Amino acid sequence: MPREIIGYEDIPLPVAKDILERRIKENEVLDIQRKTLNYLKKISKCKPDIALRLVSELCRKFGLRRETSVMIVNIMPSTVDELRTIVSIEEKTFTTEELNEILKVISECKGD
Repeated sequence: MPREIIGYEDIPLPVAKDILERRIKENEVLDIQRKTLNYLKKISKCKPDIALRLVSELCRKFGLRRETSVMIVNIMPSTVDELRTIVSIEEKTFTTEELNEILKVISECKGD
C-alpha cells in the first residue's frame, strides 16, 4: 500500500538514522533500507538531539537557512575554506570571523 507524503523537512543525517533504526525495529525491511542504515551509521557524526540543537542554533545565531544548517551538520566542516564553500549558497556574505565563530559552535557539538 503506497504511503502519502504529508510534509517535507530537511533533517540531519543522524536524525534520519534514528528514524530508520526505529522503523527497522518495528517492521520487516527492504535490503535498500538496511544498506541505507549502514551508510548512515558510518557517516553520522553526532547524536540526533545534538544535530537538531546545532541546526537550530546555526539558524538562530547566524541567520542561516535550515537547509544550509543541515548541510553544515551533515558535513561538519573543520576549516574556514570548507565552511565558506557550504555557506556560499546563502545570500549573505560571511566574514572570516563569523565563519570561525560557526566552526567554534560546531566543534563544541563534536565534543558532546
